[in-house]
Amino acid sequence: MYIGLFFGSFNPIHFGHLMIAQNILEKKLVKKIWFITSPQSPSKNKDSLVSIYHRMNMVRLAIAKKKNMFISTIELNMPQPNITAQTLLKLAKKYPNNTFRIILGEDNLMSLPSWENFTFILNNFAPIVYPRIHSIEYNRKQYSTITFLEKSLYIPISATIIRHYVHHGKNIGYFVPNCVEKYIKKNCLWKK
Repeated sequence: MYIGLFFGSFNPIHFGHLMIAQNILEKKLVKKIWFITSPQSPSKNKDSLVSIYHRMNMVRLAIAKKKNMFISTIELNMPQPNITAQTLLKLAKKYPNNTFRIILGEDNLMSLPSWENFTFILNNFAPIVYPRIHSIEYNRKQYSTITFLEKSLYIPISATIIRHYVHHGKNIGYFVPNCVEKYIKKNCLWKK
């Protein structure tokens, strides 16, 4: 079975993430999507992250009624910062009957050559790349294992903006599902 692995901090998860996941499922690029909330990405400042449990709870709430979207806790008991290649190896060993594809934003594709074992990732986990704010041109032959989603899928929502809005008491209802907005308010996340 083809499974898409959507890694992220999800600090918080928002409609952009959900729309990308739904589009990938509708295009039948994978059968299921597993959201992998990373406790600590090497590229993120840990101080800017709320607890991994809050972030995972928000993902659970956001996908609770979504068909073929699930949460994975694989990185919870792995060394930090979390290294994607190590997580992929662990998943491949644990689920040998599945074929995994990694879901990346264009910004991550640009930094991919600096990742540990990036050629292993490219060659074995056929990335699906979604557009980000800047239009980037690639040598498609260099990335023959990658599926690029169309530029029209760019969704101008970012977790940074959402945290800024929450911190300043602004409405985030257009950015996140209602259940996530309620969770943020109830737990006073990112408040002054």
